[in-house]
Amino acid sequence: MSIQFENLKDDNAIRRKAEERIKSFSQQLTIVKEVFEVLQRFEGKQINRRIQTALRESPTLAPYTIHYHKDYSWYGLRIWGNGLDYNHSSLSLNLGYIGEDDRLNLEKVKENFTGYFMNEDRIKRLQEGLPKIYGLCAKWNDTLKTLQAVNKEASRYGYEYFFDCESK
Repeated sequence: MSIQFENLKDDNAIRRKAEERIKSFSQQLTIVKEVFEVLQRFEGKQINRRIQTALRESPTLAPYTIHYHKDYSWYGLRIWGNGLDYNHSSLSLNLGYIGEDDRLNLEKVKENFTGYFMNEDRIKRLQEGLPKIYGLCAKWNDTLKTLQAVNKEASRYGYEYFFDCESK
């Protein structure tokens, strides 16, 4: 196995990816906080399309498509648009399970949203790391070049396969 130079990282591309991730996490967090704010009005009430209607009336959520659904065994919301692709980055939120959680229980709903609320910490860590990207990419690229040189030397003696990642 040979380590290829195609694995070298472009620090500007990595920075763009990090900035896109920050933007995406921020957008998700804004949506989920607003959804949770609106859902508070429905605590203990029957889960139904009225929730979708109330969410659509929120100015914060106006740019998004909001779809309420009862699928298989659960009530849910799917939110997309305004940069959130339906197939790849839409938000799918579980409101409860049919026959078990027919009335909205905000504590259970918040448990389902936990991953989205973790975005605050993710955003903070990504922002803290932005100034370090250039140094990290340089270290990554230097390490790959060193590995390439070792692999090239090992191949002179027929040992290149002894040094691949899967060898024990």
